[in-house]
Amino acid sequence: MVQDLLYFLVTMAVFLLAYAIASHSILYPDAPVTWETARQIIRKPYLHLYGELFLDETEDLKDCTNDASLWKNGTSERCPSETGRIVGPIMMAIYLLFSNILMLNLLIAMFSYTFNKIHERSEKIWCFQRYIMVKDYVQRPVLCPPVNVFWHIYQLFRCCLHKRTKHELSDDPFHSLNGVMQEALSRYLKRRDHLTKNAVNEEGFRNQALKGIEALNKKVDGLETKADREDEFRRHVLDQLKEMKESINNLHRKMADSRHKADEKTEP
Repeated sequence: MVQDLLYFLVTMAVFLLAYAIASHSILYPDAPVTWETARQIIRKPYLHLYGELFLDETEDLKDCTNDASLWKNGTSERCPSETGRIVGPIMMAIYLLFSNILMLNLLIAMFSYTFNKIHERSEKIWCFQRYIMVKDYVQRPVLCPPVNVFWHIYQLFRCCLHKRTKHELSDDPFHSLNGVMQEALSRYLKRRDHLTKNAVNEEGFRNQALKGIEALNKKVDGLETKADREDEFRRHVLDQLKEMKESINNLHRKMADSRHKADEKTEP
């Protein structure tokens, strides 16, 4: 949580300094660069976080002056600019919205996430630390320093005279526990390798499927283009047939007219 708090403080400092410099430069333009000015720049935005808004210094300030010689000597307060009286409250409202509402809720969310993550692993961490502590106490000599030298000599003679067999090693609870841990680690590594291979195979299958889909899309586009061409050719043929039909009808009319005229001439 300390790390989350540091991240929050850095982000908050960026917002605070940005608002502090911008608001002070608008309220009091051409202010001299002094330690007092720097203190005033940081003081007001920081106290804004706790509810102190200093509205009487910007809106209801009556005993103020714009004479540089007076406010530099500390005789009277400097009057804020007209632009600052209008823009200052708007900037302060936006700053308080981000700092008191958004940033505070962000800090609470970060703390909640960290707490839940630690709480999920707390039992496992406690068991592992308890195992380390018990193992440490079991492996320590019975005698305290400097008498423990005799204990080490005793252990050396014991190892030389009575070699431990595999059966004795298997009776050691910590040895068996180390074996279980090694087996669990090997299983984890095998499972990770298996998942990695599956991921690679799935990626290859996905790439092949995408290539197949692209090929099908190209074929469909080709068929659509061919169908469009066939439709255009069919429309062209139909138009020509209509023209031929109209031409034949015109010929029939002309022939009928010529016959009718010939019949009229042959009549007495």
